[in-house]
Amino acid sequence: MLDIRPVYASDIETIARIHAESWRDSYRGILRGAYLDGDILSERRALWASRLQDPQPGQIGLLASSGGNAVGFAFAFPGAHARWGTLLDNLHVRPTQRGGGIGTQLLHALTEHVLTNHSGQGLFLWVYELNARARKYYERLGAEKIERAEIAAPGGGTVAEWLYVWPDIEMLYEATRGSPHSEGKT
Repeated sequence: MLDIRPVYASDIETIARIHAESWRDSYRGILRGAYLDGDILSERRALWASRLQDPQPGQIGLLASSGGNAVGFAFAFPGAHARWGTLLDNLHVRPTQRGGGIGTQLLHALTEHVLTNHSGQGLFLWVYELNARARKYYERLGAEKIERAEIAAPGGGTVAEWLYVWPDIEMLYEATRGSPHSEGKT
């Protein structure tokens, strides 16, 4: 059974490890190999320390555990964009746990939180263009592909990404209810 709860500052190390594992697996061939093989754990740890020790008002973090082991997390910023609403900044599942609906359950819980506490907002995220698995996942859940951008990639170089939007978050809530879907990540 999957347990989903809010994240706390005591979860910094756990979340940083899942984040680094997920990036190393999912972004191979998208980000530079030397960067992925480097010390991204320390980089992710610093990011999560800043987010969880000095939280922004309203930020949402959820941690999923199965059998007492952390298996994934989601993190979002409500009201991040005047038009699109809440930014889903992270949805990561341990590579060995993908395909069992963990990401979908996290997304459902996050969507429920936004509907309850930030009604009237949509949900959006940016997805690397070459992350075909994640793009197909979000499209299957009804996300609209809005615009393409070229950005500076972590670790150097540039990378293309797409803005995906759910203007009607209730549609996403319904799409993630019930049966698990194979999950992707951002």
